[in-house]
Amino acid sequence: MSLIARDGGKSTLLISIGATVVSGIPAFLIGALFTQINGDIGIPSWSLGVIVATYWVFAALSSTPSGRLTANIGSRKVIILTIVVAMLSLVGAALVTPSWQWFLVWAAVGGVATGLCHPSTNHLINLRVSGERRALAYGVKQSAIPLASFLAGLAIPAIALTLGWRWAYALAAGIAAVVLVVFFLVGPRRLPKGTVRKNSSAPLTREQRVYFLTLASVTTLGAGSAACASTFGVVSAIEHGMHPAVAGVLFAAASLTGAFMRIAVGALERGGGNTMRTITVMLAAGLVGSVLMAFTREWAFGIGLVLVLGVGWGWTGLTHYVVSSTAGRATPAATGLVQTGSYLGCAILPIVGGALFAVWGSTPIWYLSGVGFLVATTLAIVVWRRGAPAAV
Repeated sequence: MSLIARDGGKSTLLISIGATVVSGIPAFLIGALFTQINGDIGIPSWSLGVIVATYWVFAALSSTPSGRLTANIGSRKVIILTIVVAMLSLVGAALVTPSWQWFLVWAAVGGVATGLCHPSTNHLINLRVSGERRALAYGVKQSAIPLASFLAGLAIPAIALTLGWRWAYALAAGIAAVVLVVFFLVGPRRLPKGTVRKNSSAPLTREQRVYFLTLASVTTLGAGSAACASTFGVVSAIEHGMHPAVAGVLFAAASLTGAFMRIAVGALERGGGNTMRTITVMLAAGLVGSVLMAFTREWAFGIGLVLVLGVGWGWTGLTHYVVSSTAGRATPAATGLVQTGSYLGCAILPIVGGALFAVWGSTPIWYLSGVGFLVATTLAIVVWRRGAPAAV
């Protein structure tokens, strides 16, 4: 069976992946390249959490308005805006960073890009991908996030240790430019036949809003706990005694595992009310990984990082599937709500982790991450048992 069953679906998926990669990579590059940036311009250890938090705060602030913007002007225009804003963030970081404070500016710009990305790309997938294959489509699209961190990890041995960290940002900006060109060449140019834009979205019902607020609590803690690993994973690995190149390769391997996992669980998903159960199990795996990362042994840390980034953060495509299958025509509004929770978690936990890192090193971060995964798993069980409201 073909993955795509509606007109323009293949190009939709391709462009969604590209937009997600280029809007997500600013958040991962700063953590992956922190050691090299610190050696060049000097950057305090506590600021890493603040910079990453800035990215996610602006993603949260722009997510819900992006849902409304998508409903008003259409997904295509918002996706173009996403890529342009992401490119601005990467070019700025490469060329205009005389001091570390400038990373706050470019992180904010990158956060706006990712806030624009998900409501628009999810709405486009919901319109153009057949329902029975939509879980796989979301899994493939969400695999772009660990793909972005995979590229950030590879940037350490391939670029940062040879040409310098600024060239890593410049190369990422070049990738964004290529994605924009590809969009204009092969991207979807019109809505599918029979789709009327003014009726393609709807507001959330009261029952749906309560359900998605609870789901947002799950994503807040789950994504925030995993974001601690994506932010501090490399510097913590170096603290454990790993060479920076080895730490980068480990980070890339964990990210690639996450990309594979998101596609795999999407391919295996067939609905039937078991999606939240799968999400619960994956969050529990993240809890185990966080515990292992708190050990001083390099092998335990490595396995833990793979569990957290590979499995513990592998559920995001499934949550988008839950949102689209439950919200129906209210998908842009529901995505904005749930993604806001994810973004807030990715802002709050890393900033707390940064404070812990500055005082006690990286080990307390993994205790924080473990507690977050524990509460997220508990809330996921509640959502699973409660069941989803009817779609509109």
